[in-house]
Amino acid sequence: GKCRGIPQQEKSELKKEEQRCVRKEEIPTKVSEIFRSELESKKTPELKHLIEESVGKTCFSKEHVRMCSSSYPKELKSKQVEFVCTSGSRSEILKRRVLSGELVEELKRIPTTFRQTIYEPKHC
Repeated sequence: GKCRGIPQQEKSELKKEEQRCVRKEEIPTKVSEIFRSELESKKTPELKHLIEESVGKTCFSKEHVRMCSSSYPKELKSKQVEFVCTSGSRSEILKRRVLSGELVEELKRIPTTFRQTIYEPKHC
């Protein structure tokens, strides 16, 4: 009794069965491409409300302003921005919404408290 392996007929039958099996195939992704495109997308300015806090009140820009979060602005332009000031719990609720990045439309309906010239990036 020496082991002679699998007989030829069984071998060809086994090969046929293996070809019908579902195989798990790992396809490597191009991480550097994804990373690069993510970095490029960060170069476009984000739109956010500005927040200015002082004693007893919090002021918000009525409209979104362009900002560069992960890079420096390449070119700036001056812009007149209207601000609305609130206090108390209303101010805290608005601040949470603004910090989450939301466009808070109701700020446009509150009377303007003051105007300020800001410098907004044209691109980052």
